[in-house]
Amino acid sequence: MSPPITIDPSHTALLIVDMQNAYCHTEGASRKQGLNMGPCKAIIPRIRELLEMSRRKGIPALFTRQEHLPNDAAFARARFTLEANDRSHIQRRKTGLVTPIAGTWDADIVGELAPREGEPVVVKHRWSGFYNTNLEILLRTLSIDTIVMTGVNSNACIDSTARDAYFRDFTILVVSDGIAAPKESEDLHLATLKNIEKLMGWVKTTKIILESMNEIPERHED
Repeated sequence: MSPPITIDPSHTALLIVDMQNAYCHTEGASRKQGLNMGPCKAIIPRIRELLEMSRRKGIPALFTRQEHLPNDAAFARARFTLEANDRSHIQRRKTGLVTPIAGTWDADIVGELAPREGEPVVVKHRWSGFYNTNLEILLRTLSIDTIVMTGVNSNACIDSTARDAYFRDFTILVVSDGIAAPKESEDLHLATLKNIEKLMGWVKTTKIILESMNEIPERHED
């Protein structure tokens, strides 16, 4: 049985990573390319529960949004001249299959998790939410030292963001059933959970996190 945890709303933030149409919608680009994105869609209700609870309890919610620039494929072809495996991320970049492209519907956060006015959305162009973004300064100015992490994809953007958070001495609570990857990468998803728990943070279920949040008094708007 997982031990209980205590969440301090004045120093904790919910981070929702890349829950975008490209990855989590049945009409998204990843699904159209033949990937089984069912696991990514399946976590939406659980993240929504965490988001709604966070809003009620005064826990800040922050979002990241992955965007690739329209000239990314040409750049990748010029930059990465070694032959790459046909199924590799680098090869997908070189052939223009990496999504979403900035400014498209694919880049939008799924409607079920749409940010409210005032909730920060950090646009990133690489896997880590911290790389060349203002995520760290947003967290520091909110006096955040603990991040409850959810989103996709486990073995890429979640892993990279968790590592960068650990390098910056944030406490990381990864929601085990609130992160996902395509079905084809289930082994990498499970390896990511194991690696995070062993090396850089804590892995807890949605139920455990919600129970802890539920102990926090409701925030009443003025």
